[in-house]
Amino acid sequence: MAITKLHIQNLRNIAEAQLTPSHRLNFILGANGSGKSSLLEAIYLLSTGGRSFRANRNQQLIHDGADELLLFCETHYHGRHRIGLRRTLSHGNEVHLDGVPIASSSQLAQQLPVLLISPEHHRLIEDGPPIRRAFLDWGLFHVKPDFFSIWKQYDRCRQQRNTALRTGRAKECRIWHQQMAESGEQIDQYRKELCSLILPQAKTIFSTLTESTIPVSFHYLRGWQRETDLLTTLDHALESDLKAGYTQSGPQRADLQLRIRNQPVERELSRGEQKLLVYALRLSLLTLLNEHGIQTHLLIDDLASELDAHHRTALFSQLLQLQKHQLFITSTEPTLVNSLANAATRDHDGVELFHVKHGHFHT
Repeated sequence: MAITKLHIQNLRNIAEAQLTPSHRLNFILGANGSGKSSLLEAIYLLSTGGRSFRANRNQQLIHDGADELLLFCETHYHGRHRIGLRRTLSHGNEVHLDGVPIASSSQLAQQLPVLLISPEHHRLIEDGPPIRRAFLDWGLFHVKPDFFSIWKQYDRCRQQRNTALRTGRAKECRIWHQQMAESGEQIDQYRKELCSLILPQAKTIFSTLTESTIPVSFHYLRGWQRETDLLTTLDHALESDLKAGYTQSGPQRADLQLRIRNQPVERELSRGEQKLLVYALRLSLLTLLNEHGIQTHLLIDDLASELDAHHRTALFSQLLQLQKHQLFITSTEPTLVNSLANAATRDHDGVELFHVKHGHFHT
């Protein structure tokens, strides 16, 4: 899968840009504020139906003085497909896939799967269970075709139960227990299977990147007691949940804990090492997708951030092993980009370098 054409109009400081990316490796070089991250954002917006990874700056999406934002890409994977997004100041987002309006972002995620790594992605380590659950579930969405429908069923039942809990209707709560138990146990099983496949490899990649034997360990916690099934847990927790007003146990409470010598990794690792650990987790997941024949688009915002030259080279060597994925990598450092681009060109075809200044791109 590859984006073969990308058109951007009125996105932040990009008035208009048309790019023909490489199917393999794309470097975007420019100063801070030049428009590098906005290019990645354009791809991310097309994949999510208009949700930005720069969430606190959503109101600034449309270029100053413009009334609307237009994005378009053409992809080539089992045929050619076209995705278009229009956002206006007054009417929000309109998204089309092959000319047909779509309302479900899951369709876009399947057609244009995107994984982002940015300078803020140490949040996977620091910001708590929801982000780590989302990491696991993103992988399951792509490798388990029925995961999304199972997750939706569980979440719908949980919301109904929570409504009953808030209004004190205990008998109605029990109506949802069987469905929640069946779908919740399946979600947990899928997550455990995924962890068993990617976490050992993540350890190996992390050791390779750091050239160390840092004893990092991963602990998957499913969200309720290990020795008790979910149906029993929901039944026994009903009184406590009525007092709390929400469902306190289940896969929505799961976590993937990252530890070193039984301490949280953020206490033991430098910021650079934390970033390498996040890369190791992402790369292990992308390797699994490779094995399933699933191609994605990896967006890396500021490859050089908090990494020295040696670790950048080691990381880039790992990235080059992702044969089936299309990469977009931004940087402010010409020497680094030219060095990596030359190294990649020696061993791989399909390398493109884009320079950006004040929202204008050229090769």
